[in-house]
Amino acid sequence: MGQVVVQSDSVKAQFLRVLNSPKKVDGVIKIAKWLDRQGWPTIHTKLLSLVKVDERENPIVTEDLLKWFDQLPWVGPTLAAYIVKDLGVGSIKDDVWMRRLARWLGYSPDTTGVWKMALDIQVISNERINVIDTVLWNWARTQQWLAQSLRRT
Repeated sequence: MGQVVVQSDSVKAQFLRVLNSPKKVDGVIKIAKWLDRQGWPTIHTKLLSLVKVDERENPIVTEDLLKWFDQLPWVGPTLAAYIVKDLGVGSIKDDVWMRRLARWLGYSPDTTGVWKMALDIQVISNERINVIDTVLWNWARTQQWLAQSLRRT
């Protein structure tokens, strides 16, 4: 984070070539500065206080953890789920592909439906929730018929 803060003007110019959204880039830099001021030990302690563990001692997402990330600039609920999953916490991203798959499988195409679908699959597969998310998402996004069938509904 320190390099992003020290070189924020250079970083911003590079980000703008990729994101082309000054507000989002400013949000990323604002988060980097905030993280740098807080320090990793403080952030780490806070994250650990917001995570639960499942029966296998795997870290799993909590509503409080998602809300904590959601309060950061340009981080909404879906991006919060991405961040949490990238940190190794068991979570489901309720993005467009997971919502489409949930609808196709008879679940509601919203956060609740996506979670219900994943938890039902977890009962059958006995797999970690973030593995289920990765497998389903990777498969769903390659299914052209899934995208086309749901556009018509």
